Amino acid sequence: MLLENKSWTKVHKRAFLANLRKVDLMNFVSEFKRMSHIEGYVHGNYTVEEALNMELCVRNRLRNDALPQAMLPVERVTQLPVDDSVVRVKSFHEGDTNSTVMNYFQVGPADISKFVTLELLNAIMEEPCFDILRTKEQLGYSVFSDMKNTSGIIGLTVTVSTQASKFSVKLVDEKIEEFLLEMADRLDDMAAKEFNTHRDSLIAVKRCDDSSLQEAADRLFTEIRDKTYLFDRLDKEVEELEKLDLEEVVSLFHSTLGTTEGNLRKKLSVQVVGFGEKETGVPVKAETFSAFSQSTPVDLSLCQGLATDCTVKSSPSSESSNSSDTPVTAPLATTAPLAATEDTELYDFTHLEIDPAVEGCRSFLTVDDLHKFKCGLSLHPVSKIL
Repeated sequence: MLLENKSWTKVHKRAFLANLRKVDLMNFVSEFKRMSHIEGYVHGNYTVEEALNMELCVRNRLRNDALPQAMLPVERVTQLPVDDSVVRVKSFHEGDTNSTVMNYFQVGPADISKFVTLELLNAIMEEPCFDILRTKEQLGYSVFSDMKNTSGIIGLTVTVSTQASKFSVKLVDEKIEEFLLEMADRLDDMAAKEFNTHRDSLIAVKRCDDSSLQEAADRLFTEIRDKTYLFDRLDKEVEELEKLDLEEVVSLFHSTLGTTEGNLRKKLSVQVVGFGEKETGVPVKAETFSAFSQSTPVDLSLCQGLATDCTVKSSPSSESSNSSDTPVTAPLATTAPLAATEDTELYDFTHLEIDPAVEGCRSFLTVDDLHKFKCGLSLHPVSKIL
């Protein structure tokens, strides 16, 4: 939700469904049938003629006009600031001790070379991440690193699910940072033989044949969905991996996840806080689900200048006793705004962390606050990994 320009939570969808009428649905169906964009893919034992006839059949049944290019959805991805950002929210479930910390490190737009470099870095990190944070530190039951591709904007995550009765999310975040320091030393000291083993293993995975026609069809249709149309992607990824050396992987790690001063890393720590003695800043009672479900989505186009006073203004539903123009949250941590680039929208502030220690401030974020968080960030134009 924080990374995608246009996204809605299940809370928002549930609230909308409560007021959805049959006439609304039928109007949508009529509009959908009147004008739409169609792309198709036929895979299997079909001739070219049979495939074209299938397309013609679909078009004849829909009898729709082509959607103009200007009306096609334009995707944007949140561009994080060069800084460490935190979004901390309280668990929906009162009394639930489970907490989760997901630290996301954004790389940015990528070509195939950078994509496979990050993919290999994640493959190298997976085992040490589990061994250090799960087995040795025993922080939680679910610990893993993963690569994230959001419409061509790539990044890497380290996720730990823990319990507030044993560890605070602040401590977990610190332990993840300690792991990254140890990972930096491991990469700096890694022998060429060990690196080649990791690289060859990833190459072997990419050279595996599809296990079924469905798997092949899904893989190829992804190229159509993403409008990349690079149907020999796996072959090209193998070519890039064969040229990749250890220095490139180490360089990417230090620039993206490194903790040394002067680096350009863009970190977003998303923390869902459970209820337990290790979380002294969390109120005894959780915000009720009904208050969240009444929140309304924020239109990003209306958010410019929203937080020039370094506060987030409450939604009408989140504080019924205050007007929607009354600032009720904690001060925001801000950094200098990013420079605007072509096809990039720029907003006024960069990131926030609700501080429960500030008197009179809410110690939780509503769904609306998460939308407003994005208003302070630049938007990456969607990238095609080619």
